[in-house]
Amino acid sequence: MLFFATGYLVAAWRVFPASEETAVSLITVENVTGQSTADAAERLGGSGLVALVEEGLHHGRVRAGDIVAQVPMPGLLAAPGDTVRLVPSRGAVTREVPGLEGLPRAQAVQLLRGMGFETGVAPVVERGPPGVIRSEPPTGARVTLPATVEVFVREGETIAPDLVGRPVAAAVALLDSASLAPGAVSYLPGAPELAGIVLDQAPSAGSNLDVGSLVSFVVAGNAPDPAGAEFIEQPPPGDSIPPFGRLPPPPDTGVPPRRVVPPR
Repeated sequence: MLFFATGYLVAAWRVFPASEETAVSLITVENVTGQSTADAAERLGGSGLVALVEEGLHHGRVRAGDIVAQVPMPGLLAAPGDTVRLVPSRGAVTREVPGLEGLPRAQAVQLLRGMGFETGVAPVVERGPPGVIRSEPPTGARVTLPATVEVFVREGETIAPDLVGRPVAAAVALLDSASLAPGAVSYLPGAPELAGIVLDQAPSAGSNLDVGSLVSFVVAGNAPDPAGAEFIEQPPPGDSIPPFGRLPPPPDTGVPPRRVVPPR
């Protein structure tokens, strides 16, 4: 048994010789972002690592050729000879602002976003066909991404608010909020308890109107002195409006218009 045990130990020593412990010195990966590709590769090689330059990507704030990303990240540990992947910048992307005039709001926004622009929309209250009237930066300007293009959109239609039963000042404010303007104002005397209240309007509430259209209305009470009639807004010259006291009939919708009838 002693002879057998001795032979086993000798054989085991020859087949599995005792290995000396070898300590591997790990390397802390340094930060090479922002450096040129050549400088980054040289610094990594000097620390015992291998630089592998990959396909770059566009970056608006890092000049072409400088490193924008690396793997492993800075501060991590790597063994000598390990690879560090470097991603260089391909420079900024520039785009030319396309022609947007006349396009609907949704189509203009979709086109800009498809080209990589951020978008902003500014409604414009004025008469005319709906759609984009201009952009900022303007058509043809070449800008660096990321960038925002503001489109100014003419709102072509609005809905007439319900003015009946409201004081004149409130009616005028409603018209302004709907991008409309007061038209002819006529008065119906003989109802002092309703003085200053709108009794009728034309076009009627709910009508689709072009932005900037005029809405005429009838007010209970006597016409004020023109010098003190602060709430009466004269329409622009050349606009065709019905004379005072003769409002055009509202569109035939099948529903009789709501009126405030003064008591007898």
